[in-house]
Amino acid sequence: MIVIGLVLVVAAVVVLLGAIFGGGGQSATLDLGAFDIDTTTMGVFLLGCATVLVFVAGLELVRSGTRRGLHRRRELKEARRVVKEQELRDAKGRDTGDQDAGDRNTGNRDAGNRDTGDRDAVDHDTVERRDSAPPSG
Repeated sequence: MIVIGLVLVVAAVVVLLGAIFGGGGQSATLDLGAFDIDTTTMGVFLLGCATVLVFVAGLELVRSGTRRGLHRRRELKEARRVVKEQELRDAKGRDTGDQDAGDRNTGNRDAGNRDTGDRDAVDHDTVERRDSAPPSG
């Protein structure tokens, strides 16, 4: 892709130099319907270059705006999903009552498993804490 881009840039420079030094002295008339513009072939060429630049800038603005909008919609969708999951967890906590809430805090495991370095108990406890934490900002 880089090689193709460089070839196109070199070709554009060659065409520009050819227009500047090759056909700059001939006159040309642009018929715009209501009025005519008298210019040179160089003026027509430069007007074409400016038109292409404006067109490419417009396409880039549309592309960046579309990308930004897509990113914003994805973030909003993710935030709504996180809020919905949190609401479901909160509703489940209210339905099970205080007894189950106490069981979740201790994880229904005795303290001896944590002190002996039982890896599954520690990993499970960490996952439970992450799941019950409120979503970050």
